[in-house]
Amino acid sequence: MAGYTVLSRRMLDAGATVIEVTTIAVLLSGILLLPLVLESGVGWLGTASGAAMAGYLGVATSALGFWLNARGLTRATPASVATLNLAEPMTAVVLAFAILGERPNAVQAVGAATVGLGLVLIARENKPTPSPQVDEYKDHGGSGDRPKQLDQARPAPFPSGIPSHRDGRPENPLRLERQKPRP
Repeated sequence: MAGYTVLSRRMLDAGATVIEVTTIAVLLSGILLLPLVLESGVGWLGTASGAAMAGYLGVATSALGFWLNARGLTRATPASVATLNLAEPMTAVVLAFAILGERPNAVQAVGAATVGLGLVLIARENKPTPSPQVDEYKDHGGSGDRPKQLDQARPAPFPSGIPSHRDGRPENPLRLERQKPRP
């Protein structure tokens, strides 16, 4: 899953849209699963309940999941998204315990605790970092002395809360680009 996440992020960085990344993921998943479906038989698809189940699994659980994953990659790092993806099996264990009355074994409990700790660490790590201010006065040959009221009145080049690289570029949220100073 981490490999898929990194490749999806590379596609987004190269200019692909969330829908394009989702479409490719769903098509590749279908191609990879086709031999298993053909081996197990497709007779169940001929029934109303089988067709409804296939539609639900294809749209609600697969396509929507891939779309949400790709959408998350426009706002978070691949490492964060890959870690968040691990919350899915952890949620299944918790729901099986809470709803079905199943008791997790020691390995499941340690795995859930490890994933939970990873999620806590990711949440702490991904606090928004302030974007650097662009000094238009210095960039245009001025003295670099900015009137103090402008420091308070002018917003940062990017909205707060958008993760940014160390050099101030946004980390691919909705394709924001640095605004160029006006001549």
